[in-house]
Amino acid sequence: SSQVAPQDGPYGRYLGLDRAGLTVELGGLMRAAGGEPHPEILDLLVDVLVADVEANRLYRKDIAPRFPCPVTAVGWTRDVEIPPVLMTGWAECGSVTDVLLEGEHYTFLNPPAELLDLF
Repeated sequence: SSQVAPQDGPYGRYLGLDRAGLTVELGGLMRAAGGEPHPEILDLLVDVLVADVEANRLYRKDIAPRFPCPVTAVGWTRDVEIPPVLMTGWAECGSVTDVLLEGEHYTFLNPPAELLDLF
């Protein structure tokens, strides 16, 4: 889903959440997908998410990397996590095609035909 370019990070609401906040977020995503998270499984998955967020907090890239291949940057029209306006930095990374699809940040979890067509 939408993401800022490497030189524009780290960015995102999850970076400011503690373990309890991440647990609430992950549980909500699981329920939105139609499941009811088992507490032990949720706790295990939050361990992974905490480690991922910690790695993200440490990430720094002062200069835009130049990719040796074309990149497609996919954004969503109603994304409140990473609004499309925050994705403009991808143009500094080389040959980039910007695609803006109708949807929200997690729309890719139930991918619309337009996203599948890109793949």
